[in-house]
Amino acid sequence: MNELSEEQEKEFIGTLWKAFIKNKADYIRMDGYEARHKYLRDVWCFALDNGYIEPVDISLDQETFVKGYLTEKGKNLLSNYVISDNLR
Repeated sequence: MNELSEEQEKEFIGTLWKAFIKNKADYIRMDGYEARHKYLRDVWCFALDNGYIEPVDISLDQETFVKGYLTEKGKNLLSNYVISDNLR
């Protein structure tokens, strides 16, 4: 993944915060549909590259997808993250 600007990094962390803290998701999911969307793919890669999520491969009869569970590093990041009012 290319070098991120500080603004992009904050935006990606904000997206993870919304998923895991605000919406109380247990995991984020990546399959062929989500992978076609550049922003979702970039957030997934950012979180994975920085050790904020741990991927778990899930294979079903008709569908294959990966679940990304928040790691301790990710939990620490998001628990200390101050989100701006426009992302709440």
